[in-house]
Amino acid sequence: MNNVDQISKERALELFGSQKFQGFEVGTADGLRQIHEYLFGDLYDFAGQIREKDISKGGFRFASCLYLAESLEKIDELPETTFEQIVAKYVEMNIAHPFMEGNGRSMRIWLDLILNSREVGVII
Repeated sequence: MNNVDQISKERALELFGSQKFQGFEVGTADGLRQIHEYLFGDLYDFAGQIREKDISKGGFRFASCLYLAESLEKIDELPETTFEQIVAKYVEMNIAHPFMEGNGRSMRIWLDLILNSREVGVII
């Protein structure tokens, strides 16, 4: 595990069970940006900044940076009333992949915040 992974995981653990989330927006691209900045601030010079380059992973190309701002606005507007709607919103954000690195870790926390802030029934 590299230093960035270790430090960002420690920061993620700090967030859970703390009051540090209180200033974060829930379910918005800005809230995701806040999480990313907290996890990766001083580790990446682009921490908390929406990417300005196109990226891909494993042959999958994420949303074009030309349309990323518009995509994030549309994702912000997606409903979060049901579990299915929240999952759909998470999938759309994953396709957008707004940061150069650190999307997965940031988005898992973002999803957790949404689920914990909404009263949705989850049946396993």
